[in-house]
Amino acid sequence: MSTQNRATLKGYFNTGDTPSESQYADLIDSELNIVDATTQTVASAIIFAGEVTASKGIRSNSDVAIHGDLTTTLTGSFAALEITGRLSETGPQNLTVNPDTVEVTGNSTLTIANHHVKYVLVTGATTVTLPPVGIGASIIIVNDNASGTVITIDPDGVDRFLYNKAGSVGVDGKNIQNSAGTSLKGDFVKLLGLNAEGWAITEKSGVWADEA
Repeated sequence: MSTQNRATLKGYFNTGDTPSESQYADLIDSELNIVDATTQTVASAIIFAGEVTASKGIRSNSDVAIHGDLTTTLTGSFAALEITGRLSETGPQNLTVNPDTVEVTGNSTLTIANHHVKYVLVTGATTVTLPPVGIGASIIIVNDNASGTVITIDPDGVDRFLYNKAGSVGVDGKNIQNSAGTSLKGDFVKLLGLNAEGWAITEKSGVWADEA
């Protein structure tokens, strides 16, 4: 007895066929069973069009697309997850989202191709130079050092922060800095390429200073 694909199973039941005991067993073994407590594997991607509720953990090693509500009372772990409905959880759990990350360990110039919509984890007292601004590009830069380590974010020479940390109109080439005296591990700044002149600081955490 073994699992078979649909084409094979359908072949057991052509007009005039007399399926064998083992072929019926294959049919049963190839389907999910809502009572069995043993692990059952679905080889293909799964799309849920309705609500998904799990009383135990949810775990995926591949893509999951959910077009209704997802509710879990325990742990969810996904390689990739797309939800077009609601995501909710109950109990003391924390919701953690882990998009792709890229580690920067020394002075580096970022590129939109490699760093768009990714967390850039910066280690070392490092200067990160932004790429020429791309409209719609989004980069999140995180200070991944021990607290007290300075990192500097430098725009491309002809670009600027449209409004700097102080809320004033930015100046071409002027940086912002997560200062050594006040920086904390996990401080971050999220940047959006808003127009051809420069980057908008859309979100930040921690103490950042503008270059004089």
